[in-house]
Amino acid sequence: MLVGLSSAAVISELPASAFPDTEVSTNLALRSWDTNVRTFTLTLELTASASNNVQVAFGCDRSGDGDLAPGETGFVLGWDCGAWFMMNADDRFTTQPPGAASRKTLTFALRLDADGTPVALAVKDGDTALDGFPVAGAVPSWLYSPTWNRMKVTARGVDPAAESLRVSLLDDGVRIILR
Repeated sequence: MLVGLSSAAVISELPASAFPDTEVSTNLALRSWDTNVRTFTLTLELTASASNNVQVAFGCDRSGDGDLAPGETGFVLGWDCGAWFMMNADDRFTTQPPGAASRKTLTFALRLDADGTPVALAVKDGDTALDGFPVAGAVPSWLYSPTWNRMKVTARGVDPAAESLRVSLLDDGVRIILR
């Protein structure tokens, strides 16, 4: 049996802040994305409140300093003071979460075609599809770039978010079974 390769990055929690309402962040290198990547998924679980912000940024660390700076960021998504959001340098989309539960799970699943162009996007809060994101019609190309080599997770706010994050890059797989 031959199966395609995959890669996952996991952050179980951010470092604690020394002061209330102080920003904390961590950077994580992503493996080099090659032409075989067909699925890009992200799962962000957090305690969501009207006073906290947890965001995941993707981009290319051109300076090589290990920190993804705002000018190096291509795409950001997460939770911002009561709403889910996704954005790039030019556009920002927001949507209200369903239900009143404070523990939230965002699932972002992007499917790419053979040349790396985004073709399908599904974004959910738990089991509920989210409206307000660019999921109908053409999927924006800024949702993915094979040049991204860094992910930065940032949390702000007075309420602890107790976040966990998993990002998966799944290569186009082939399965051959001979009997």
